[in-house]
Amino acid sequence: MKTIRYIVLMALVFLPLAKTMAQHFPVQATFYSKPPYPIFLSDYANPVGQNLTLKVLLRDLNLGPTQIYFRFRISSNRMTVGNPSFRVNMPIFTLTPGIVQTFTQADFGKYFEWMNLGMNPFSYALPLPEGIYTFSVEIMDALTNKPLSKSEQLPPVWLIVNDPPLLVQPQNESIQKIQNPQNLVFQWTPRHRQANTVEYEFVLTELLVPDNFNGNLQNLFLSQPPYYRTTTLNSSFLYGPTLPPLIAGRTYGFRVRAVAKKGFEEIGIFRNDGYSEVGIFHYGEKNRAPVILSARWGNDAKPLITWKGIERHAQFEVFYKRTTDAQEASFPYFSLSNPYLQKVGENTYAGKINAVSDVKSSYTFRVSGITGVTGEASLFSGLVTLPPIDWSKITINGITRDNEDYLGLLAGKSRKDNPNPLAATCQNPRVNPTDTKTNAVVLGDTLHAGGTDVVVVSDEYVKALIKTPSGGTTDVKLYYSADFKINQYNELISGYLTGEVTNHRIKLLSSGNAVGEEDITNQQLISLGVRTDSLKVLANQFHDQSKQQLSYTTAYRYISVISTSLPILLNLLKAKHVLLQESIQVLNGELAKNLSNQQRTQLQTMRTKLTAQSNETQRNMDRLGTYIQNFGGRKFPNEVQGLLLPQLFL
Repeated sequence: MKTIRYIVLMALVFLPLAKTMAQHFPVQATFYSKPPYPIFLSDYANPVGQNLTLKVLLRDLNLGPTQIYFRFRISSNRMTVGNPSFRVNMPIFTLTPGIVQTFTQADFGKYFEWMNLGMNPFSYALPLPEGIYTFSVEIMDALTNKPLSKSEQLPPVWLIVNDPPLLVQPQNESIQKIQNPQNLVFQWTPRHRQANTVEYEFVLTELLVPDNFNGNLQNLFLSQPPYYRTTTLNSSFLYGPTLPPLIAGRTYGFRVRAVAKKGFEEIGIFRNDGYSEVGIFHYGEKNRAPVILSARWGNDAKPLITWKGIERHAQFEVFYKRTTDAQEASFPYFSLSNPYLQKVGENTYAGKINAVSDVKSSYTFRVSGITGVTGEASLFSGLVTLPPIDWSKITINGITRDNEDYLGLLAGKSRKDNPNPLAATCQNPRVNPTDTKTNAVVLGDTLHAGGTDVVVVSDEYVKALIKTPSGGTTDVKLYYSADFKINQYNELISGYLTGEVTNHRIKLLSSGNAVGEEDITNQQLISLGVRTDSLKVLANQFHDQSKQQLSYTTAYRYISVISTSLPILLNLLKAKHVLLQESIQVLNGELAKNLSNQQRTQLQTMRTKLTAQSNETQRNMDRLGTYIQNFGGRKFPNEVQGLLLPQLFL
């Protein structure tokens, strides 16, 4: 019994050893690989590839030269491909005993062709799925088709399918600002993980987009020849002034291809063969017609047109006509440096049409945008109509003091200055009006209503000065409402003025009888002040009118009209100044007397007011004297700029 057990035990020990000895092969193979590992089988068939290397040794010296072939296998948990067990169309090699022979893809590349792997061309062209793969090889006897070596296996390798670059700049469908000199940066983000050397093929193509094209611009990129091509190792590229010029208004597409390199050879490790998506950009905006945003009458009775163009527009031309006319006129070019062209926003401009002055007629306008590029046509905006000024629809409301929402101050030209003027503000239920003492309305005086100055010319209506809510210089009659009232500073505190006839008359005082609670009690001084203020209004009106003149002759006519009134104005100012100084001396004498506190306070307040008027009168005398010396003697200025007179009384 013991003997039987011993025999069985010895059999169990030596049986595997006998089997191993029985599987002794005469050929020894060593398999080598180098990353990165291509994801396309065709790259292993490339004879210049360097990813796989095989060293083979015929160890049995008793054998003579032996013909062999290889049988490769690639396997993963998702697929297995390899050479068949019989040789078809595959090269044969001869081994010499005792000599190590090296084989590369140049020798065995054909083994990885689709017909030798038993695949169809379609499946062969697909990339290998990402995952862990095992490469193995057997050395086969060419005569007997028997293996001469064991299956030599590479360590498992991880095949990674890398994503192509991600385009960063310029952004897709963006409009790139034109720069001079040319300077445009292209940038992309690499996304590979298994390659040390990657270069990028950059391709730029000009896209000739047909009119009314609604298709995919990427298709145009693929169908048109490259405009510029280069290769770089960087993930950015500067398209500078030495490269082919980009044309303003044109559309361009660009694409980047990542190429993994081993030596001089490409290795396919990228999806989509390394090609990024196609990026589209517009070099400057394509020429588009301007869009007229508004048309209105300016404060000088000239049409003011506001329009929006594009960055490429170098100048504009405005076409206009009376709406009832058939023929259209053209205003001279507005270049971007034209002083009559004002930039009011991004690519938004306002231009004054000085050639138009008839505010009682309707006008039609359109604007042409000019890029300055040779051969590029000018495009026109749509037509916009500016209606005439309808003076009958003008209404000027009163102004109120809003302590919580103070939007602005009036600096007016009344015969008395409000030290704390009212403001034209929005309506607020918590308005707390002050300075509301009712004052008499004086013939010839200037009133402040809704931010507009008007002159009292009748007990039924006033005459608007140059600036009105709708603009223009034509004299306008504005009628009093039934509850029309002003305060002691000639500011409208009740009622309104309107272009519609109200048939309401108010009580007027002549300039010699205008006495208010706060007035100086010298009737001669009051009368002189009113007359002086009337001439001050005349001087300011002349200043504004003279600025609008476009020729020497027209402007000179205004100098002739006003020059006879200037000496009178200066004499009145001198007389007023003398009376003010005399009044101040009288007050100083009164203040030297023994007075009550109330009397002294009243006299000191009056002296302060008289001193302020005296200083203002002296300044006006100096300004007017200088003006008369330079222009008042009917001298003809050498330049039109000389007619733009300093405003004497603000």
